[in-house]
Amino acid sequence: MEYISESPGGIALTDLAFQAGLPNSTTHRLLTTLQQHGFVRQVGDLGLWVVGTHAFIVGSSFLQTRNLLVMVHPILRQLMEDSGETVNLAILDQVEFDAVIVDQVQCNALMRMSAPIGGKLPMHASGAGKAFLSTLPENKLLPLLQKKGLMAYTPYTKTLPSALKENLEQARKQGFLF
Repeated sequence: MEYISESPGGIALTDLAFQAGLPNSTTHRLLTTLQQHGFVRQVGDLGLWVVGTHAFIVGSSFLQTRNLLVMVHPILRQLMEDSGETVNLAILDQVEFDAVIVDQVQCNALMRMSAPIGGKLPMHASGAGKAFLSTLPENKLLPLLQKKGLMAYTPYTKTLPSALKENLEQARKQGFLF
């Protein structure tokens, strides 16, 4: 499911099997079962596989069972109005160690940050990610940075561990960071 979700236009069975490290026949059998339950579907002339609506329903139930978004959304809206910037609420994916957007209030500016709900934000190059990183002790931070890497997304992305650590220390002192 994850490989399919990372391919917005869809993914061919052979590509999916290769990425998953599974034989084509096993991948096809799994996809057929998922398709029968609405988790995936085939689209287009090439029969590419995409995420189905039932996956969205099940994923949405994760948030529906929590009152978090109902309580927090008005605060996000107020933050957006006060700052004039898009505001994201993210949770920490404990497995992949990514910040995952669960709610967003977009600003009205023509140039604005926009990421889909469910989208993953790089920990070292996003406000939400840096908020999570700023809570980690150094003995956990450095191995994580080595594992995830510090890819540059803009000319301002902190790509050196020392620069990022300094940036995170600033966040701890100020209570916020851009």
